[in-house]
Amino acid sequence: MPITLSPDLLKAAVLFTSKEETRYYLKGISIQATLATVKVASTDGHRLFVARVNQEENTDTFSIIIPTDTIATATKGAKYPLALSKLSDTQWRLGDTIFTPIDGTFPGYEFIVPKSVSGETAQFNPEYVAALGKANKLLGGTAENVTIGYNGDKPALVTGSGFKSHNALAVIMPLRSAAEDWTTILNSAMGDGFAVPPAEAQALAA
Repeated sequence: MPITLSPDLLKAAVLFTSKEETRYYLKGISIQATLATVKVASTDGHRLFVARVNQEENTDTFSIIIPTDTIATATKGAKYPLALSKLSDTQWRLGDTIFTPIDGTFPGYEFIVPKSVSGETAQFNPEYVAALGKANKLLGGTAENVTIGYNGDKPALVTGSGFKSHNALAVIMPLRSAAEDWTTILNSAMGDGFAVPPAEAQALAA
């Protein structure tokens, strides 16, 4: 039986794919079908998107990677779920778009997903954070309604109303930021003496 996939879910997953030519197997969306459940996943090595899609009927068991350009073509203007079916050993159909899956192995991603979060704050690439809001909006939420489960220097979990409605979540890797001399930075931008040196701040607090 063919499976059906939400075009908005596929559009959101594309935001997490890689653009690196050397990592061609990440330039697409992984579809893993088992009985009545389908896992949709994408990653660029810094972020991960994964969703579980329940099917009304049992499906064939298979695993393929749909190229990003196929997703763009198939989802353009699509308002209803797209059927994914196998035509031959080399060709598949997504909606009205016929394609050849990426010949590669999508990496195992289960070990990347943390089972809990510590709440310890971290820094993230701002472009990646913006993409999280865009994904949540595509999934029916808002760009602002995104929650990051901070996890220190370990992978952080991401959710939002849109993610939840599609049984989806995201994982984002933190930046390894160097310690900053904020007194120097403030004085440089605002003028000498703007920032209170740490020693004076401690004396004032005593």
